[in-house]
Amino acid sequence: MTVNDLKTLTLREWQIVVSLWTGGSNKHIARDLNITEGTVKVHLNNIFAKLGIVSRTALTALTIVHREELVAIIAKAEGKY
Repeated sequence: MTVNDLKTLTLREWQIVVSLWTGGSNKHIARDLNITEGTVKVHLNNIFAKLGIVSRTALTALTIVHREELVAIIAKAEGKY
């Protein structure tokens, strides 16, 4: 996985990643983002495919390893850089 792979995520996919980062279940993520659990699963599968991973555990580990890069990407997307 590279920083460029992270940049391919959509805004909604980033919202899913951040929600997972804070420990959200699919049910909680769906409720927070006003979408269905099925839609959360679709977004997760798209994230996994884009990043070449196979599980939310791998995604969580990835976010820990690349935390600084993720924070910079999110801050840039929010206009803080």
